[in-house]
Amino acid sequence: MCGQPNVSPVTVDYSTEMEHDGISYSLTVPSLEILECTACHNQVFPDQAFEKLLSKLRSEAGLLTPEEIKTGRTVLKLTQEQLASHLKVARETVSRWESGGQIQQRAYDTLIRLYFQFEDVRTALENASKNQPMVEEEKIAEMSQATMKSLTDDVLSTSLPRQ
Repeated sequence: MCGQPNVSPVTVDYSTEMEHDGISYSLTVPSLEILECTACHNQVFPDQAFEKLLSKLRSEAGLLTPEEIKTGRTVLKLTQEQLASHLKVARETVSRWESGGQIQQRAYDTLIRLYFQFEDVRTALENASKNQPMVEEEKIAEMSQATMKSLTDDVLSTSLPRQ
């Protein structure tokens, strides 16, 4: 800014490039209310305008919104501390995701979606947070037997070249 105190509200169709998790996104937010210096025309983004930009970024990146994260947690009757423990992050991180103060990385977004959608994922991550095996030994044995049978069937069904 030029140091002049002449800042006035303006409404603009704002376009920008923003990067998240190593990917660049072209964003356009129509009718964005910002502040602009009348002397040098530098733009200042009030919190509400910045939140709209971040919301657009989440949308373009296909990420869960803060409201969706909080709703998912409350539907499962979890505290922020419990969810944080299961996801191996700090409670403050969950708080920032839910308040919109931080955008979750794509990998965490996927993990959160899986956690909310599948009970087996919740159980595995809850067990891991308690330093217990993620999957019970009986299930490992069942999965190993199923995997071995599948591999055996695949090998038997494949004709080997003759020498």
